[in-house]
Amino acid sequence: MKMKKLLMMSVVVGASLPTALTAFTQSNAFRVYDSALRMPVSKQDKFRIGFQAEYGDRSTGRNWDDCRRNVLALHDDNQSALAMLDSAVGDVAKNTKLMDVNSFVNVFLPRGLERTNNLARFQLTGDYEELNTNLWATYKLPFKKVPGTLAVSLYVPINHKKIDHVRVEDLTPTDAAELNRISPILPGAVMMELNNRLLNDIKGFAKEVGNLDLNDWDETNLGDITLMLHWFNKYRQDKEYLKKVGIFAKLGVAFPSSEEKDEDKAFSMPSGNDGAWGLPLGLGIDLDFVHNIRAGIDVDFLILFDKTRDRRMKTTRAQTEFFLLNKGSATKEYGLTWQFHLYLQWFHFFRGLSLKTAYQFVKRDDDRLVPKGNDFDFTIVNTAHSLQEFASHNIVFMANYDFFKERKKCFVRPQVSLFYKLPVGGKNLIDTHTFGGQLAINF
Repeated sequence: MKMKKLLMMSVVVGASLPTALTAFTQSNAFRVYDSALRMPVSKQDKFRIGFQAEYGDRSTGRNWDDCRRNVLALHDDNQSALAMLDSAVGDVAKNTKLMDVNSFVNVFLPRGLERTNNLARFQLTGDYEELNTNLWATYKLPFKKVPGTLAVSLYVPINHKKIDHVRVEDLTPTDAAELNRISPILPGAVMMELNNRLLNDIKGFAKEVGNLDLNDWDETNLGDITLMLHWFNKYRQDKEYLKKVGIFAKLGVAFPSSEEKDEDKAFSMPSGNDGAWGLPLGLGIDLDFVHNIRAGIDVDFLILFDKTRDRRMKTTRAQTEFFLLNKGSATKEYGLTWQFHLYLQWFHFFRGLSLKTAYQFVKRDDDRLVPKGNDFDFTIVNTAHSLQEFASHNIVFMANYDFFKERKKCFVRPQVSLFYKLPVGGKNLIDTHTFGGQLAINF
């Protein structure tokens, strides 16, 4: 086997997905260093700059049990207004309106069993949209003693995310017989009074008592800037069908440059890792066969470091995650994120045109919250479905055209690609159909 240096590195462009599960959910957007979007590299160039965009929208996703639900019902099928009132702490417990409503409710509904029925429940529905962009640059380092290619890349993402058309539907039965069945001790007149005090304006109640905004959310923010070191080398093979074997590795750091989740807005999502430092790394192998066929497999990991800040947390098991009035300091211990990527490519089969199909699997292990102080119980806090693992299965289709041969003697060599991502499974996330493109200029 003979070694040959190839001026190539695994430049991957994508848009940063929100990875912090203090957001109400995830999406399946690409990361800025995602191997599924790797583009061919010119051997003779040392510097490359590029731009990438990815768009997707969706009204449904997959909940923790892999069932299809609206994007605002992924962690709870509906929201409990009565459970929201229980075990208030801090300033919320001193709020006169909460104490007034709680005193009224406790006269007719003892804590516990009766609060788990269908009384005072709401269905939240809405639509999700995101547009992720990424500006990046790569420089091939002039280290001649290092076999293969060593390069450094900088990724600067800007992400737009939106939750709109938020609708609140009261699920409390209006039929007298049904009301008597679910709560026989609650007379109709009391039910009307409860509606007047709590249910008629649940958004206003949540805002006044817990400073919790349940309205549409829309933000455009800088994502987490990522610095990545890449290494790649190819080895020629004296085989009938296999011609080259390429091995690549990457190691980087994701800086917490993005906005954190706004805890006072129920549907807020961070534009990056929610203030946590990240350590991305990966390994992979490429196989070049006859007839311009290329295949590859790689695995990526993301390690997020613990982050302590104020967060909304459950004070009873029955509480639902959009109706959390109580906040407190807690440390988030992040689960490991890892990705498996397998692809098959018809490389430069017509001039600079290449076509690729890939399978991508992304999984994040359970997160864990460690509350500070005695106001919150560790076990209860970690019953939140949003802290459970998420997974995403996607098929990626990509077409790339580069002008390396046509502009071989030119100073500038452009390339362009288009992609479409088809979600085929997952849980605990919004699995959007996304499409986008990339443009790179090689020098």
